[in-house]
Amino acid sequence: MGKIDKEVLSYIAGYFDGEGCVYFDRTRLRCQVNSCYPSSVKLISNLFGGSVIYNSPRRAHTRGLYSWSLGGTKTLPLLKAIVPYSLEKKRQIELSIEFLETDNKTRRAEIITQVKALKKVIYYEKKNTSN
Repeated sequence: MGKIDKEVLSYIAGYFDGEGCVYFDRTRLRCQVNSCYPSSVKLISNLFGGSVIYNSPRRAHTRGLYSWSLGGTKTLPLLKAIVPYSLEKKRQIELSIEFLETDNKTRRAEIITQVKALKKVIYYEKKNTSN
């Protein structure tokens, strides 16, 4: 992988913040980005590897979905490249990098728990209807 412009990394980090995720498939870390538009997921795949698949729509009058995914230590270049530019998922990415760089099984288990907890954020507040 050659040097990637900061603007491109910022774009990918923002796209990952909005449409991507890190998760654990048992004890293996995976990264995934889903979008109904193929250009961004193909850009990520071209720069960092992984595969893009197209999932046909399940119902009429809906769009299909492009899914990019990558697993294990192959995710490390992507995560290290976008962590400085991430806002929403920065802590999940930092923990994921630590997970990939440690051999300590106890620490890895703690990181899995922490990442899962970070994914349970409630993004909306109940409106105050008493006014």
